[in-house]
Amino acid sequence: MSLMNQTHIREFSQSDYIYQYYLPEGQTGFLLKKLENEYEIKQNKEVKLSLKEQIKIITSSIQEVEFSYQPNQSHFPVEVNLKTGERIYTNEFSWSRGDLPILVLLYKADKVFGEVNNKFIADTVGQVISKRKRLEELNQNPFIRHGTAGIALCFFTLFELSGKKIYKNAYEYWIEKTALLCKREFKELNPDSFLDNYQGVSFILKQEEMDWRKFFF
Repeated sequence: MSLMNQTHIREFSQSDYIYQYYLPEGQTGFLLKKLENEYEIKQNKEVKLSLKEQIKIITSSIQEVEFSYQPNQSHFPVEVNLKTGERIYTNEFSWSRGDLPILVLLYKADKVFGEVNNKFIADTVGQVISKRKRLEELNQNPFIRHGTAGIALCFFTLFELSGKKIYKNAYEYWIEKTALLCKREFKELNPDSFLDNYQGVSFILKQEEMDWRKFFF
């Protein structure tokens, strides 16, 4: 059974109350994939309502946004237990999990549904996390999944979706960090996966040459 099918079962299961918001293997990736099919969403009222309900779970679980400091924890949860109300947040800041992929999801949801609330929440959180520039809470490598290349990719995508200069500035910061880290020697975390090796980083550094970014979202 594929990861996508596993996530699909998680969405509609009556006995499984735990939603995990990770990009490659959780609800975040599943919802982004579903948002691509605008025709189905417009034609199928149940699908539209389900997607809205799923996104509302995320936005209703947001932690208070504090503008005076760079956050140590995500504003959006990485896990929600619908039965107990428990929410789990993370100090991770990456392409894979944390606030960045959720912001991409909210901006895309705004474009599909045309509801300003999603965009307002994304804009508000984005003002804070675009200024986050600390490396000590990251896996300090240049790779995509949990490293600086993935962060740069997220910010570039957010800039394309919103047109906000704060995201372009953040992208330039993290792509420079990626280039600097590439001058050091790192052991590839998984040589068979472009998310965890230098082959993937090369895609990010050469992004202007092809329109491949949709593959990552």
